[in-house]
Amino acid sequence: MCLSKSKILAIVLLSCIAVSEIHGAVIREGMFFNITSDDDSSIEAMASSAGYIDMEALKIALVKEHNIVRKKHGAPALTYNKDLEVEAQRYAEVLGRKKKGLAHDMSNFKHGENLFALRRDEMPDAAELAKLTVDTFYAEKKFYQNGVYNPAGLHDYGHFTQMVWKNTKEVGVGAVVTPAKSLMGTPQFRVVVVMRYSPPGNILSKKQFAKNIE
Repeated sequence: MCLSKSKILAIVLLSCIAVSEIHGAVIREGMFFNITSDDDSSIEAMASSAGYIDMEALKIALVKEHNIVRKKHGAPALTYNKDLEVEAQRYAEVLGRKKKGLAHDMSNFKHGENLFALRRDEMPDAAELAKLTVDTFYAEKKFYQNGVYNPAGLHDYGHFTQMVWKNTKEVGVGAVVTPAKSLMGTPQFRVVVVMRYSPPGNILSKKQFAKNIE
């Protein structure tokens, strides 16, 4: 298949792989709260017994945690973008309909994307969920060995480098919760967080990585 330069670049920008799911939380937001299940009774039972996370608080906390990390790496603070939020929320709902696993949005040719998912019996508050998300991305720093450009390793460190990419200026957040079950069959919640970034990072060029990652 023949691809234009712009589409090739877009695919490159989306080439970091999503993190694995870890045991996690449930999320709720003021503007959007989506629990999906084939069993309506299970939805009602889980919703009534669940604690909630305020989405507005989550967005603020995620931007704060990102900017703490970015400051360490000489990157300017991110500002929040509602248009990116709309895109992130749309794709969070797509991922929420999947039973498990994460995959990047291959229709997204314009923006960077980081994904996070977890499941747990009890949920953290918005601040803790934001820190879990950012700490998971930041843990990939150890794979970006001595700042050496290695495109083959993007699978291992791409969330970290997107998060601290200097030329990225704006971010938007989407999130969704679905009921899940533990290995023992007990009820849990699965939460998916989608981050969209503009301009995108992870441009596969030695010069770009040297310029944008400190």
